[in-house]
Amino acid sequence: MPSITCETSALLLVDFQSRLMPVIEGAAAVLDNARRLVDAAQLLGVPLLFTEQNAKGLGPTVPELHEAAADTAHKMAFDACQHRGFLDRLRARHDIVVCGCETHV
Repeated sequence: MPSITCETSALLLVDFQSRLMPVIEGAAAVLDNARRLVDAAQLLGVPLLFTEQNAKGLGPTVPELHEAAADTAHKMAFDACQHRGFLDRLRARHDIVVCGCETHV
């Protein structure tokens, strides 16, 4: 049975940003769950990759996760995969656990 390993997996955290979180329903629970994922990934040696959408407008990664956000991909379009070099950061990783936030105005 296939399983996720620290050699082939990564945790991708999408747009947990300071000006975005106040409009996310259940933001406190969302952040608690993201923190659990980050803690587990760090314990198991799974690399983390954060994204920030238009950080100038939406702010940086929230303080609750900020210290873990050492590897952050900055983007100006919704689709991070369209940004040069993004997929290269995940090249050796075949099992990606994704969590994140999105809002529609």
